[in-house]
Amino acid sequence: MNIEKNILIAGGSGMIGSILSKFLQEKGYNVSLLSRQKKLKSSYKVFHWDPSNNVIDEQAITTNPIIINLCGASVASRRWTHRRKKEIINSRIVPNLFFKNQFEKLQVYPKQYIAASAIGIYGDSKNKKMTENSNPIGTHFLTQVCKEWEKSIQSIPEKDAIKTIIRIGLVLSNDGGPYAILRNLGKTGVYNYFGSGMQFYSWIHVNDLVRIFLHVIENELGGVFNATATVPATNYNFTKAIAKTKSKRSIVFGLPSFLLKFLLGEMSDAVLVGQNVSSEKLTKSNFSFNYPDLASALKHLN
Repeated sequence: MNIEKNILIAGGSGMIGSILSKFLQEKGYNVSLLSRQKKLKSSYKVFHWDPSNNVIDEQAITTNPIIINLCGASVASRRWTHRRKKEIINSRIVPNLFFKNQFEKLQVYPKQYIAASAIGIYGDSKNKKMTENSNPIGTHFLTQVCKEWEKSIQSIPEKDAIKTIIRIGLVLSNDGGPYAILRNLGKTGVYNYFGSGMQFYSWIHVNDLVRIFLHVIENELGGVFNATATVPATNYNFTKAIAKTKSKRSIVFGLPSFLLKFLLGEMSDAVLVGQNVSSEKLTKSNFSFNYPDLASALKHLN
């Protein structure tokens, strides 16, 4: 076994992680997962860990030169109570800080540490195109989450390692995320956009996303990269495109901002705040999208 092809994935059982694990294995990598379950049944090698209680099988770190951290609780599964907001933050920060402490304790550092973040860091960009160097706009909760998230990533000493942050946009997949939700809601022929519908949704097809991870691994790219398709869409156009592609007869109408704020509270920001994000840095590194626009992406999805 070529140890240089060993990859350890934290958060590998989630939607992105499960697809990424399979993809990397197909590309010849030896994929291992971290799990809080001591006896997780899996086709991959599984190492036990519990970062909240400072527990890990140390071989997970000593035998895997490439580590990918995808940990993070869903931001849209439950209302943002004070307790839930704390869970959202801690689920992202604690694993990175735990890795930092383990690297320093064992004096073993990965060849490459790749960590997920999100384009929510840019805040409400409206029409302004945001690059990796743009300053966040506003003080929305998700912006603060992403700031703390990336601060925990940056705390990890690089030594001779390559450290990479992937800021992920809205992921389009048959298995979950905004596309799957809108598709299922639209089975009745009714599709909703949110508020004015003019907020930008910068999205990424899940197959392109896993290719981005492979791209930064094989080209040993460090730094921050926006993982979004080259052609973002407003929420209205995003919803309209799904309705047109998936339904012969459909009705598209907006849900007013005040109603969403009443029903969801602060969590309404998750759909009312948008980011117009540039992926030019990625394309300049010679990455080519298979699904650069919504038409090509939706054609591939069920």
